[in-house]
Amino acid sequence: IWKLLLWRDDTDGIKALHDSGEWTELDMVVYITKDSNGITWYYCALAWAAANKQIGVMGLLIQLGAKTEEEREWHALPSNMAAGVGCIEGLKLLRETGCNLSAKGSPTPVHFATQAGHLPALRYLVKSGCSLECVNNNDFTVAHYAADEDHQNIIQQLHDWGQPLNKNTANGSTPAVRADRQGHSQCADLIRR
Repeated sequence: IWKLLLWRDDTDGIKALHDSGEWTELDMVVYITKDSNGITWYYCALAWAAANKQIGVMGLLIQLGAKTEEEREWHALPSNMAAGVGCIEGLKLLRETGCNLSAKGSPTPVHFATQAGHLPALRYLVKSGCSLECVNNNDFTVAHYAADEDHQNIIQQLHDWGQPLNKNTANGSTPAVRADRQGHSQCADLIRR
């Protein structure tokens, strides 16, 4: 029943179920999905609510004791999910309740916002103190993520912020080369200028 309440954005039902003792393990996996790379992701209730921009449910789950930063392999972090859907209100709520939006991890909320092309969320994260120097486990920078998805507006913003745009990874991959491989020639040209 808790999944139905979660999917319906039913804060009253969630609170009643929690108060009755029937749903006390707030950090349990409630949703499992596979991404385009074949990686299975596990969502706790808070990450699910963040990915669906359910601010009321997020606030309730945090109030009831859900963990905002618990990182487990292939578990979707609420901050990453909020950044990936451009949910600035969710990011604000997480930050206001003590979540470290610039926590170490791979990828970070900055990567998620960039990959999805959510420039306002990226700006919010930077304004909140998140570093643009972060790299993922493959040494990819924020510019790599923007280049892969042809997010020229983000490349331009990174340039305006003075960020290096064409950094090599350990295996020699640069954002411009990745943009070219994806057929994003205008993006590659923007990176090289």
